[in-house]
Amino acid sequence: MGFRANRYLADFQAPLVFGAVLLAAAGSHYGPRGALSRFWHFGCLVLCMIAAVDNIAASIQQFDSFKYTRPGSFARLSRALNPSWAFWDRHGLVKSGVVSFDVTFAAQRETVNEPLLTTGTPFYSDAVYVEQDRGGDVQLFVDHLGYGGPKGEHLHYDLTHSHHVECELGSFLPPLTDPCFDEIIPGSAKSLKSIARIKVDGATVIDGSMEFYDSAPWLRLFGENPLTWTVFSEHFSGGIENVRWTPSVKMESRRSSVRNQAWLRLKGGVPTDGAAAGGQPLLVTGSTGNGALLLLDRIGTSRWEAAVDEWNYGASRSPSFEMADGQHLFDILIGPSVADDPIWIGTEAAGLASPYKDRLLVWIDARLVANLRLVHYRDEFKQASIGSNREGFSTARSEFSGDLERIAVAPNEAAGLLKLVGSTSN
Repeated sequence: MGFRANRYLADFQAPLVFGAVLLAAAGSHYGPRGALSRFWHFGCLVLCMIAAVDNIAASIQQFDSFKYTRPGSFARLSRALNPSWAFWDRHGLVKSGVVSFDVTFAAQRETVNEPLLTTGTPFYSDAVYVEQDRGGDVQLFVDHLGYGGPKGEHLHYDLTHSHHVECELGSFLPPLTDPCFDEIIPGSAKSLKSIARIKVDGATVIDGSMEFYDSAPWLRLFGENPLTWTVFSEHFSGGIENVRWTPSVKMESRRSSVRNQAWLRLKGGVPTDGAAAGGQPLLVTGSTGNGALLLLDRIGTSRWEAAVDEWNYGASRSPSFEMADGQHLFDILIGPSVADDPIWIGTEAAGLASPYKDRLLVWIDARLVANLRLVHYRDEFKQASIGSNREGFSTARSEFSGDLERIAVAPNEAAGLLKLVGSTSN
């Protein structure tokens, strides 16, 4: 209605609109004729159309009902109608990654809670606050409006010197429907959107995970929170300067595309028993009806098998092995890419891997668990994707049930594992 009002005023919207229509009709009937009349008719028609579209759109998404009840339709519309972050980036408006700044705390006469950084929109905001008492003790916390968030420990800082703060928040990233996430490992996208990591003078004070509201890429407010009324202060009484943005290492380490890469190391957690049925896709190549999938398949409480499923030809499997729930390190030798990986050319690792050009070897926590032969889809693995099964293999879920992070591996480190490989093949 154009102003902040009691929610019950909306009950009078229908008679208000009806009255406006009657007044418009009276003005049209008793008003002057000619060009002014035509302008009046056209203006009323345009306003009626705008009002109709606005009310329909508002009723669909009232209280986020459309987003929660029809997530698939909402995602498609969001992807189609929202300008991508690539568009905003071309205009220099994207501010994402890790932000760092220098902050100076002011002396306080009483305990206060003041904003350091705010993102979001009115009533849907996230903010980093600092709680400071009169003695100089400081506690940082993140507030997801209406739900709270992670808190750091109470620490004492020198009020006479500035302190260097680094923040990485999920609200710095675009909505999950944005095309930029197409190149991110599927199971890792939600993990990236939930990052809440803050350092002060190089020491981590908050390292948690939480929900964030989506925020426009240019909306990063420092030292204030005018977006939403809270019981906290609206302005920061200290000083903030030297704001700098750097790319997120976490974002880069979740890229899903693998091209001409001989060795792939992934860090991730396997789901608890029964939490996610079906095979867990690690690496996929090709397309529906013409490709192959490397997966992990749970066959017991803590028993697993690795398998490579070649479309139309079935799956070959490794012997079963023990793997407890929790975080693990997965190393994969992609044999067909050994000769094409520029980092491996002329190295000891390339020579050790040459007998496995038609194989996928899998280590878990430096223990070889699978030596799988590729019979029909070898060269296809020179271009593959991590953690997804968009091609629709029946042997695995649509995506890996958890966060997978890529870790760089030097050829000499890979050579150490290859030297331990025996002659047994699966």
